[in-house]
Amino acid sequence: MRSVGADVTVVRGDVCHMDDVIETINACNKTGHAIGGVIQAAMKVDADLFHHMSLEAWHSVIQPKLTGSWNLHKALEGNDAALDFFLMTSSVSGSVGSAAESNYCAANAFLDGFARWRRTQNKAAMSVGLGMIEEVGFLHDNPEVKAMQLRKGIQPLNESEFLQIIDLALVESLNERNHVTSLDLMKSHILTGMEPLGIRDGFRGNSSASGEFAATDSRMAIISAAITAHRATEDVKPQGKNLEHLAANIPWLRDVNLHAVASLISEIDAPSLEIGALALIRKRFALMLLTMPDEIDNHRPLIDFGVDSMLGAEFRTWLWNTFRVDIPFLDILSSGQTLAILARKVAQKLIAKG
Repeated sequence: MRSVGADVTVVRGDVCHMDDVIETINACNKTGHAIGGVIQAAMKVDADLFHHMSLEAWHSVIQPKLTGSWNLHKALEGNDAALDFFLMTSSVSGSVGSAAESNYCAANAFLDGFARWRRTQNKAAMSVGLGMIEEVGFLHDNPEVKAMQLRKGIQPLNESEFLQIIDLALVESLNERNHVTSLDLMKSHILTGMEPLGIRDGFRGNSSASGEFAATDSRMAIISAAITAHRATEDVKPQGKNLEHLAANIPWLRDVNLHAVASLISEIDAPSLEIGALALIRKRFALMLLTMPDEIDNHRPLIDFGVDSMLGAEFRTWLWNTFRVDIPFLDILSSGQTLAILARKVAQKLIAKG
């Protein structure tokens, strides 16, 4: 930064501590120039299911974004007129939840709402909901987290695309101090990771996003309907015939409805319907918990994994959407329910329905 003419001063501290924030602002004021912009990028990650999360883990992730942003807001009161931007780096997880990151999701959801609130006060604000950033940063250094995001259907940005998003966010953050309109409030949040072209490929089955969180979230209904309408203009009858032909040549698929056949295509090498269904169910369950399928014990009760009513309802909806099989909600939450037992029930219901 100095090589291109910038004056750089580093002040060490914690944005959660108001004294450190004030010290930083004083260092800026000593330059003799007004503060023109703020980038709040503080974060911490400490993932676990809410059922097992400690109070310390909850607050350690919440505070950098919540208390840190509020401290910056309060410390800059009176200087807002000079701000061109107040940029906060949020996450797509603030819009598309993650079972093992309720603290991080809540922290980012706060940033999204806080940016909108600042705009109602006629103050510059922008919350950028970032998805995956390839090549650099946290996910570059933690490939296992990147793999989980891909399985959720989140689309990645490379470094160049990320910088373009930040450039757009800084421009959109400009505080023109006109009357605040609904359009101004809408501009308080940019969401990435849900890029339409990537999602379209996911719906078509060309990526790991197919059938996963991003594609099945009810808030994706408009995009889903548009993609479905587009596919309806294509020749889908041969696809149906292909499914029937495929089912006819695999003994354990012959009596299964075509909707389930389409879902089980990825498991056609399985020796039986029950094992094929178990493999598919296990992958989905691992995705819900943001872990790898190999780490899931098929014979361990679901409640031992921290499955609560929210996860149970989501799992039940997925089972219906995938197999057109209705598993009672209380069955999923029962103390003895395991993935192995669940797969057996799904297989039995599929054969019974024909």
